[in-house]
Amino acid sequence: MQNFTNDLIDINNIPAYEEVPLQQINPKYKKVIFLTVATLAILSICVSVFVSLLIEQSILIAVLVGCGVLVFFALVLFLNIKALNFRGFAFREHDIISKDGIIYYTTSVIPNNRIQHIIIKQGLYSRLFKLCSLKIYTASVGNSDISVKGLDYQEAITYKEYILNKIKIETHD
Repeated sequence: MQNFTNDLIDINNIPAYEEVPLQQINPKYKKVIFLTVATLAILSICVSVFVSLLIEQSILIAVLVGCGVLVFFALVLFLNIKALNFRGFAFREHDIISKDGIIYYTTSVIPNNRIQHIIIKQGLYSRLFKLCSLKIYTASVGNSDISVKGLDYQEAITYKEYILNKIKIETHD
């Protein structure tokens, strides 16, 4: 029988995930965000102006509603573009780190042995720029899944294969 130990852990010897240099999101992802928000804004403005005119409001009301919707989507666009500066990720030997947020920061560290499956997602605008999102699902309950957005498509495939190989190796050890 092995000797049981239960030694104290020195907090200074624990590696800090905050010190890991994170890789930034592909700069082309700003174009995807812009096109997505612009499409939603145009559709929303058209619908709101049409509804305003349909209920026989004055043209001034329709223009004001359209301007209000435009200001709202301009704010959404600004916050989404600004949030890219705070978004990053890192793939390490035993885990994955993902950080995002602009008002509230979320940093997720997911051990490889908790990953259940991985999906590569591409929207219409992402396909135009050969970008995608790598969605990593875990075996945990709650908000523990992460999505690394704005990856180059070939890079995402490489990361997915790397993670799946790591999972396969760790489960056979």
